[in-house]
Amino acid sequence: MNYREEPDAHLLAKKRQYMKRTKKFKTFIIAFVCLTIVAVWALIGWAIYKLSQDYSPIETTDSVVTTVAETQTVTEEVPVASGSFYEGAERIALEIKKDQMYSGSLIIVTEDADRAYRATGADIVTLLGAKSRCYKIVDNSIKLERAAFDAAEEMFNAFYKETGNGNYHLRMAHFDAPSEKCVSEHLTGYAFDMNIYDGTPTALDAAGAPYDWIYENCAKYGYILRYPGSDNDHFRYVGKGHSAYIDENGLTLDEYVGLLQRHMYGDKHLSFSYDGVDYECFYVMLDGVSDSVKIEIPKDASCTVSGDNASGVIVMLYK
Repeated sequence: MNYREEPDAHLLAKKRQYMKRTKKFKTFIIAFVCLTIVAVWALIGWAIYKLSQDYSPIETTDSVVTTVAETQTVTEEVPVASGSFYEGAERIALEIKKDQMYSGSLIIVTEDADRAYRATGADIVTLLGAKSRCYKIVDNSIKLERAAFDAAEEMFNAFYKETGNGNYHLRMAHFDAPSEKCVSEHLTGYAFDMNIYDGTPTALDAAGAPYDWIYENCAKYGYILRYPGSDNDHFRYVGKGHSAYIDENGLTLDEYVGLLQRHMYGDKHLSFSYDGVDYECFYVMLDGVSDSVKIEIPKDASCTVSGDNASGVIVMLYK
């Protein structure tokens, strides 16, 4: 009797041990399958989110414009007035970062250190070795932001070609390298003083013809006389389009920026044409925003962005 019971007890113990192992294995398989399903759904959700984002590049000249990320939305209401670039246009998302409020060609420089221009990430050109031979510089430390330099080169070469005067010298003075926090226009990379230089500097407005050409044509190249009537040697780059509107309407830079601040994104935009190019401008408020905002722009329009150094940025569309 004992001989038969011992094998039965042994087999029973082995059967119980096998069942425990089988149960553990089934539990592991079930857990693995569940985790795999969750991971697959998470991956599918991430892929759908990525595909839903539009990463079309935006052409810019004044300020870095990035594509859209997870941001606060300004508004979904965009103008559809007759003649607006938005009318019937396919739209793409555009992210504007808050720190763009403090840089760009339309920046208003003040003596308030808390509102100082921050020339971060600017593409700066040292004029020595880069400029053409049709004008002189007062010293070797003079620098300009890339867009301002290219426009100045275009303007000075056009002046030389138009007048045929190879004996003149243009003197650019009182300029230094841009700083991260500056309270002078001459430190932004967008401004310079210009004089006639023939051994001694002569004020530009006292030189007469042919130098009146500079005043009459600088707006074509993105430049304005910053303080007309009080400082007729101080020129400021604001960008083509902006310079044309300022010149044709007899505005100062401060008045123009104030005008644009009243043309809010999602409301009536400022539209005008110059030299065969159509422009549409509006203001995006950034004051009170923690990081960045998201807006929509027409896909077929080029775009520039500049801060005003106060509360937001100015977006210019053109085509």
